[in-house]
Amino acid sequence: MVKKRKNKKQTVWFVAERIPDVNYIMTYNIFIGYGKRFKEQGLGDYLKQLLWVIKDGVFNLCYAREEFDGLVKRIFAKATNDLAWLAKINKEVEIFAREYLVFSKSLLKLDLKRLSNRQLIEKFNQLLEFQIRSHSYAQATTWLIDADYQLFSNYLFNYLKEKIRQNKLKFELSSVFSTITTPLSPSFVEIENQESLKIAYEIFKDKGTCLIFKKNDNVSKIEAELKKQKPALLKKLKNHQKKWFWLHHSYRGPVLELDYFLQVWQGLIKEGKIRQYLKESKTKYEKLKKEQKNLLKKLKFDVKHEELFRQARYIVWLKAYRKDCMYFGAYVANQFVKEIARRLFISYKQAEFMTREEFGRALLAGKYSTKELDERPKFSVMHGTWNKVYVYSGKKAYDFLKKTKWEKEKIKKVDELTGQTASPGKARGVVKIIETIEDMPKMESGDIMLSETTYPALVPAMKKAAAIVTNVGGLTCHAAIVARELKIPCVVGTKIATKVLKDGDKVEVDASKGVVKILK
Repeated sequence: MVKKRKNKKQTVWFVAERIPDVNYIMTYNIFIGYGKRFKEQGLGDYLKQLLWVIKDGVFNLCYAREEFDGLVKRIFAKATNDLAWLAKINKEVEIFAREYLVFSKSLLKLDLKRLSNRQLIEKFNQLLEFQIRSHSYAQATTWLIDADYQLFSNYLFNYLKEKIRQNKLKFELSSVFSTITTPLSPSFVEIENQESLKIAYEIFKDKGTCLIFKKNDNVSKIEAELKKQKPALLKKLKNHQKKWFWLHHSYRGPVLELDYFLQVWQGLIKEGKIRQYLKESKTKYEKLKKEQKNLLKKLKFDVKHEELFRQARYIVWLKAYRKDCMYFGAYVANQFVKEIARRLFISYKQAEFMTREEFGRALLAGKYSTKELDERPKFSVMHGTWNKVYVYSGKKAYDFLKKTKWEKEKIKKVDELTGQTASPGKARGVVKIIETIEDMPKMESGDIMLSETTYPALVPAMKKAAAIVTNVGGLTCHAAIVARELKIPCVVGTKIATKVLKDGDKVEVDASKGVVKILK
């Protein structure tokens, strides 16, 4: 009797994150050693493959559901039961990110035009190696630990809730959670803000200079007058721009020009609260430290959970730190891509959709296809294991996807959305969906900003928001971090906010409860 062969279970894929304004440079490299790194970290070999689906410039990061769930649960279990492991991984994430930043900065000293083709590729590959190590090593504790299910955040939140109940404390749960998970060290954004406030105060104290900023609506006129009357100050302002131009760069830019900073300083001067902001900035961390100490004393955490919350604060800081290091690295990588494009007589857009190996073949052997490069941002697929990556575009991409099975996403008509509290508070306003830099002009002060996920380039829009709501994210996501810094309500992980709401809809965000109510 011949035994029937069991049908192999088909892999079910799902979209974990949608990322606009990215390119092959910062995504293709993820495949290299990504799954192997988890195994090295003691997390098993759950993850065996990865998929990027690119359509109209938007990159969809896709995982096999069963593999993803196994890995996420393993990371959560490891982190909450092996605190020494968690502390070790987090520290190494910081070290690798810093090394990536330092190396990236060292490359800016090079004149890329003077390098030979081989030298250019060698330096570029060295940069990409730093990127691979920093990015792949950080995934476990700064993203996947809280991805999709928010396992880590919910665990901490529920523990806190129980301690408040046990100790019969009349605390507002989400407010306390926000306070005790806020880092005690400033991010790059906060450091720049502190330096910017000092410059604004210097301008404010000088009546003549202050008048230049107040009377001119056009910042180009401000620069022109400073050049004539205050050249030393203008030099100082330009040095500030040179130091922080990359801050909102994300993967593809743009960088911050002097005009941006002039507008910031002009706004601060006209508002007239610089002294207040400086005072708050100087005492912020001292007050926060005391507040956390007092809360923890009353909550009576056990040793394990006190350390877990300490690591949670570290993770929130690390998330921003390692992303900022990566975005600076992305800026430097893009300078290499521009130089490669110049040498090949192709556009920058074409060059940024080359794979790592193709850069070398193009420069050293003259082998590349502009037709293929033009197709990739429109529609392409990258599918890879940790040993081999396959890239398909156009019809080949469609044919590949026909063979894949996808998780069905059910979107029901609802009156209320629920997510996770990232920053407490309540606000009402008009919805504006902001996914890309091109969307930002429609954002007005007091609007409710909705996004799949946020990133540094969207910060100017976030500063106008009365509240922020995202589809994905947890305790350590960019939206949560920025909302806390701005002290505005934020709900993350709603999954469907941008799919059931549209520009112009009116909502009430009660972030303290993690609820977004759709108003009729």
